[in-house]
Amino acid sequence: MLKFKMLRLGVLVSPLFLCLVIGSPSMAVDCGECIVSTIPGQYTPLPPVEFIEEWDNGLTGNNPWIHHTHILGPDLGYVTNVIEEIDDNGDGVLYKDSVRYVGKANNTLNESVFNFHDTPPYKPGLPITPETYLEFRIGDLSINELPPAPEGTTSSWQYFSLNFNSGPGTEIISLQFSKNGHWAPSDLSSGTNIYYFVSLGEDSSFNIHSIFQEAGIEIPEPLFLIQAVFNQTLWYLSEPSTVEHYQHMEVDYIRVLDGRE
Repeated sequence: MLKFKMLRLGVLVSPLFLCLVIGSPSMAVDCGECIVSTIPGQYTPLPPVEFIEEWDNGLTGNNPWIHHTHILGPDLGYVTNVIEEIDDNGDGVLYKDSVRYVGKANNTLNESVFNFHDTPPYKPGLPITPETYLEFRIGDLSINELPPAPEGTTSSWQYFSLNFNSGPGTEIISLQFSKNGHWAPSDLSSGTNIYYFVSLGEDSSFNIHSIFQEAGIEIPEPLFLIQAVFNQTLWYLSEPSTVEHYQHMEVDYIRVLDGRE
């Protein structure tokens, strides 16, 4: 059984990430997807500083999300990811479900991941500036009944998280949004964890640097968003379950926007 550890959240502040080159007129620097030349008037733009997913073009039409699902057989339960409730603007809602049938003790996994760090044009990640804001709305994040677990541990979790670092090979800082009873165990990550309560059904907007600052976490320079994750996990039980366990999540949208004028 994995141990559960609750931490307080925090906030961060870091200077605007810019590619600056000083040298001879013929010099150029390759910054992943960003190539900046010192020849006056010749440069290619920095990587995009915005990310928008409103589920208006299928599961992978707007952005190449990877949907990891795991269950050992159809007699044990099921996991699904579907888009429903398309509104007048063409926007939809991502519905995530993870179910373990009564009498079973197996684990299930339903995880939707977008990897900024290896997806053009964001590589090595989406630059986070002091003016970068996260906006999202999660309509529901629930389970019909929490599975049994020894005191101080958990056997199920579901959350929305953003993972950051300062470049390949540097420490990961994970910002996790969830609610009581649904946090992932802190020992799942080898890096730093920030926990933030989600307000279900409400439009949420956060300055990312401010979250790091409130948590008392030093902001790396540069700072990149390398991954976005929606996770549902039902962990193994020591005994077959006496009830069917049903996790449900509804994701309306996620946006990472730069607030500069």
